[in-house]
Amino acid sequence: IRNAQSRTLSPSRVASWCNDVVRALMYLEDRGIKPLLSSATLIVSERGHEPPALILKHPGEALYLNVASMIESYDERVRWLAPEVLRCQRSAEKYARTVQWSLGIVLWEMAMCTSPPYADTTAEQLVREVAFGGRKPEMSSHCPRVLATVIRSCLDENPVARPEFGAIEATFQVARVSICAA
Repeated sequence: IRNAQSRTLSPSRVASWCNDVVRALMYLEDRGIKPLLSSATLIVSERGHEPPALILKHPGEALYLNVASMIESYDERVRWLAPEVLRCQRSAEKYARTVQWSLGIVLWEMAMCTSPPYADTTAEQLVREVAFGGRKPEMSSHCPRVLATVIRSCLDENPVARPEFGAIEATFQVARVSICAA
C-alpha cells in the first residue's frame, strides 16, 4: 500500500480495496486464522488486474506474539496492534476482535494516504499512549463519512463493541455509492 500511496487514491479505489481486505479477513476468520494485519502485509498487484488488486500476504501469521520483544526491538508491526494486545490481555473475549483494530488502522492509512500511523512516536510511547492513554489516529474532515464511521467502530476501545467483518462488509456494500461520491 505504501508504494501505491505515493499517488492519491481515488475514493472508488479506496472503497474497492476496503471491500477486498474485509472479504479476505472474512475468509481467514471462517478458517480460524487471525492474521497480523498491517499495510506491510498488503500488496498491490497490477499484474493481470485492472484495476490493480489488493492482496493479503502472510495470512497465516499468528496474532499471539511476544509483544515485549516487539517493543524492545521496535518491530514496526506494533503500530497496528490493538490496545488489549499491547496490554498483553490474553482472555478470549479481549482477543476476539483484535484484527478489527488492525483493520481500522489499515483503513485509516488508505483513507488518509499518509505515512504509517503514529510515525512520530517511539514504540514505548506508542504502548503507553495507545494501550493506556486511548490514543487513536486523527481523522481528517476529508475522509468519507461512511469510511470514517467504520474506522471509528473498528478502533473502539472495547473489543466486544468492534464490528464483525460481515457487518463491515454489509456497510461497505450498502454505502459504496456514498464512499465513491464523497
